[in-house]
Amino acid sequence: EGWYANIPLGFEFWYMGTLVNNIHASTNGVISLSQTNLPSAAASNNTFSGNSGAFYRPLVAPLWDNLDMDTLSGAEFSYVTTGVAPYRVFTAQWKNAEWNWFANDATISFQAKFYETTGVIEFVYQPETAVAFSPSATIGVSGVVNTTYLSLNGTGVSPTVSSSVSYNTLNTKPANGQSYEIGRAH
Repeated sequence: EGWYANIPLGFEFWYMGTLVNNIHASTNGVISLSQTNLPSAAASNNTFSGNSGAFYRPLVAPLWDNLDMDTLSGAEFSYVTTGVAPYRVFTAQWKNAEWNWFANDATISFQAKFYETTGVIEFVYQPETAVAFSPSATIGVSGVVNTTYLSLNGTGVSPTVSSSVSYNTLNTKPANGQSYEIGRAH
């Protein structure tokens, strides 16, 4: 439980009017883009509405739930910036995460990709062999205030996107290679 703090993107990224140079990635599958506040708690309360995560906003949530990055299951977090300016891509990866703290083996792997020139953010998924234990995830993005967010209502091919309901009960693994893309983020 915790954060991988002050990770450099390798380029400047505009997100909803905020210039982002580094991120903070939680073991619980959410990224804080706050440039002023360094998160402390692991942010396991996964909802965009209300005051949950207010200190960490804005947020990018490829799979926000009470995950476990247990090295016994081969879990690891990594990041890399690839490409050449102005077409670089920053990729944060949660590999072999246990979907819920009580899961015993690798359940899912996923990535969040930030594209330099286009401002696109993409989530990409790979299910692993273990069954999720009481999953209740959130997938989406939020702004600085708790009324500005986009939340997916499912993990299928064409989920509905809501700016008024923060879905935090997603319980099905996205298909292998499934991706969701948030268009120009500023």
